[in-house]
Amino acid sequence: MPTHPEFQEKIDVLDIIISILKDHEENLSKIIDRFDSVCEDISAFEEKVSLLDKCLERLDGLKIRNVVGAVGTKGPLVTVKCKDWLAFKSASQGALLVAFEVVGDRFFFSSVSDLFIFTYSAGLPESTALMNRRVRGWLETHPETPDEETVPSRGFASKDGEAAYEIVVSPKMVKRWLSQELGIPESKIVEGRILH
Repeated sequence: MPTHPEFQEKIDVLDIIISILKDHEENLSKIIDRFDSVCEDISAFEEKVSLLDKCLERLDGLKIRNVVGAVGTKGPLVTVKCKDWLAFKSASQGALLVAFEVVGDRFFFSSVSDLFIFTYSAGLPESTALMNRRVRGWLETHPETPDEETVPSRGFASKDGEAAYEIVVSPKMVKRWLSQELGIPESKIVEGRILH
């Protein structure tokens, strides 16, 4: 049998080990509590992010309504008149709304972004074509009746029997072209003017 002092020494060592284990247990308990708290915070954060996403989706749908309201009340939108098509095209990429109008021999374009209204105007392309009598005769015997998608063209004949016809502007084609040029859906393009 071990002597009393040796036995006491072993007991003391065991007491130290037990004390250290208790300290570790307390530390582990604190770490677990912190981990639980972090998990709860993450869960609450995920709920807030989900709510924020829903709010942003709702706001995205309201952007055009807010812009229309701002235009009607002379809100904070700034009007920028572009000097060339490339500047207008670049500024209008992904616009909230685009409008176009043909008045006389001019095109008028406007687009609305978050803070700006961009405008651009240009003359219609001069693409009159001279046609011989056979082509003119075919056009006269096959008249196209203008519908809501076209602006009627006018034709005239010269003294030598040649005929010239003006371009027919199709709003549907202009919408399609603007959609491709500006990278926006046709549903965001309207025929008319944005008042500013």
